[in-house]
Formats: sequence, C-alpha cells, structure tokens
Amino acid sequence: MQDILKVLERFQEAYANRDVAYIDQFVEDLFVDSDETMIIGTGHGEWCKGLKEIKELVNIDWTYWGNFKLDLDKVLIKNFGDFATVTTSAVLQKEYANGLLDEYNINRMKKILESDSSDKDKIYLALKGMAYYLHEDNVGKDTKRKIRFTASLIKVEETWKFTDIHFSYPVAPPTDIKLI
Repeated sequence: MQDILKVLERFQEAYANRDVAYIDQFVEDLFVDSDETMIIGTGHGEWCKGLKEIKELVNIDWTYWGNFKLDLDKVLIKNFGDFATVTTSAVLQKEYANGLLDEYNINRMKKILESDSSDKDKIYLALKGMAYYLHEDNVGKDTKRKIRFTASLIKVEETWKFTDIHFSYPVAPPTDIKLI
C-alpha cells in the first residue's frame, strides 16, 4: 500500500508544481506505456488514450486548470496483487492568469469550428463552451470545486503505474443532456 501511496504523492507533487517541461518524464514514469492507458478528464471529449493524448491533457491541466489537491489522507486503496484501484476526493482551485482563460477558450472555439463535426454540433459545442467561459469568468479566481479521483494501477517490473485515471465533478441532476 505504501508503494501505491508514493505514486499518488508523486502524481500530486507534479500537479502542484505544474512544470510543463517535466510532462514527458512525468507520464513515462507514472503511466503504463500502452495505447490502452487512459485518462478521462472533466471536459467534453476528454477521453485520452495512449501516452501522446495523456501528455496533451496533462499539458492543458497544468497550463489552464489550476491548483489540484488530492485528499491523500482519505484515499481508499484496494490491492489485488499486481493490480490496484484508488479512490479519493480532491479540490480544484481555479487560478487564471490575466488573459489565460480567454486564450484557452479562443483556441477551443477554433478547434470546434475546424472539426469534422456537423454544423449543428459545432454550434452546440461552441455555445456550451461560451456559456462555460462566461460562467468561469463570472465566478472569479478563488473558486474551489470538489473533484472525484479514481484510478487503476498495475505493477510493472516491481513499479506501480497508472493504467486509467478518471477525474469527475460530482453533479446533481438535472444534467444538460437528455438521455433517451
């Protein structure tokens, strides 16, 4: 259990430091090198498979997301030999430098408009993105949010590495999606 907790501590330390020059080393040290390794983020479409996509998501997190702090005192670790799961909560405090939120959202809008999505989907995603942007701008820089953190790890040559991570916001109904 201590070895797994040390991996979580290394993960937390890297997310606290947010040194984008360290992303390649961080991902290579802590994640299984497989096209099946995955992070599911909190944003629309953040289903990142393989180390390349994971590095891209970590770069976005470290550049735009803010101060992320795992609750390592209350982590639940289930160890099944060479496989383990971890579950805990976290707090995210948004920390936007002047203009950073604007830059991120303009780049996001460009990607939506350049995508292969249908025109209707582009309009929906653009409007949803703009609403989110306006909301984030309105709530201010000192916003703190609860996050759920769930992960799977396997032992690779006596070293624990992540195979999956899922970040999620606790959400109470109604959601913005109609399920049929």
